[in-house]
Formats: sequence, structure tokens, C-alpha cells
Amino acid sequence: MITVSAKVKARQVAAYDRKLAKNMGKPLAKRGERGVLAASQRVLVPRVKAEIRTHKGRNLHYDHKAGGYRKSGNMARLVRSKLLRQRGGEFIKPTWTGSKAFYVPMVTAGTKPHLLSRRGKEWVAFGPGEVVRANSFVHPGSKPWPVIDRAAEDALPDVITLIRKDIFTTR
Repeated sequence: MITVSAKVKARQVAAYDRKLAKNMGKPLAKRGERGVLAASQRVLVPRVKAEIRTHKGRNLHYDHKAGGYRKSGNMARLVRSKLLRQRGGEFIKPTWTGSKAFYVPMVTAGTKPHLLSRRGKEWVAFGPGEVVRANSFVHPGSKPWPVIDRAAEDALPDVITLIRKDIFTTR
């Protein structure tokens, strides 16, 4: 037979009870919102930026400051976290994390084949040595690259740990 015993200090229990009484209702909700936003900004945003910059794609450029190849563009630079508007039935405001670059939905969800026009230019370049004279052409589409979803899945345990630590610690 296994017996388990635990010692609980009455002072710590009383301090925790006071903390819970103080944080009931709206203060707890505000603390939860701040905790979720802070966890997203501390853990999720850096991981999304790192995932975007280290993508093994075609648009890699050598960055002398970073000392290696990285993906160029605004997608990584514009990664943010912010609180959204609270809707009915939600206890706390939801937090959005993503990039504000206009082309993010096309990159993360992919595109179907579509027609592109030349926009007033006479020549269209498809790659090195592939310059063609065309009025319009069919783009073959692109595969989805769910970089933000992948980074969020990887960072979820750390985000939950930070939220628990921020909300439930007694100070």
C-alpha cells in the first residue's frame, strides 16, 4: 500500500485565497488577456519570424548581417500580435498573431492557376534567361505554405506554460 502525504503551509493557502478573491471576475479576465497577449508576443512572434526567415525556398538572399541566407520581403518583418474585439460568449478578448503583409493569405493558403497581365510592360521575365514578349499569361498557381500554423503548433506548449505561469502565480 502506498501512502502519500503533503505539507501545506497555512500562510501560503491564505495568500492564494486572497489572490483568488482579488482576481475574481473582471480583474481575472484582464489578467488573462494580458497573459495571452504577452505569451504570444514573447514566444509565438519570434518563432513565426524565424520560421519565415529560414524557409528553404527560391527567394533566399544572402544577408551579411545575419551571416547566412534568409527569405526577403515584408512577411517576417510585419509579424505582430494584437488583441481583437471581444464578442458575446467570450470570457476574454481573443489574440491574433500573424503577418500584416497583403500577400500572406496567398502564401499560406496557396493559389489556383490564374491569368496575369503584363501591366503595361512589353516583356515578362519568368526566371534567368526566360524573358518573353506577352500580353498575358497563365500563372500555374502556388502550393500552400502554412508557416504561421506550423509555428503556432510548435510553440503551443510554451505559450500555455507562460499563460499558466502569468495568471496563476501568487506574488
